[in-house]
Amino acid sequence: MRNHTVRDADVAAAIDATLLRRRQQFDGQPAAWHVLCEAAHVATLGEPARRAFIARVAASRGADIALRLLLKAESIRATVTEALEAGDELDAGQERSPAGGQLH
Repeated sequence: MRNHTVRDADVAAAIDATLLRRRQQFDGQPAAWHVLCEAAHVATLGEPARRAFIARVAASRGADIALRLLLKAESIRATVTEALEAGDELDAGQERSPAGGQLH
């Protein structure tokens, strides 16, 4: 169980660091920045908290929005986890395509 906690903390720290690096890229794009930040926040949560957050979003803002948020968060988390495991530089705001390349 301890390794899982450390891993979640590492993922959250990597996501936070990436957001700090990317903030300037979103000048003048507050809606896009909000979407990225919300998805990144969800990606930093542990599984039970992530499910609860998505359920609250579905109840208050609709299932479609909740699903898009969940998919973006899962993509961010998968990208960061893969990069941490590989020891690569990462960018939590860019998902990987199924073939492994980064989407822009």
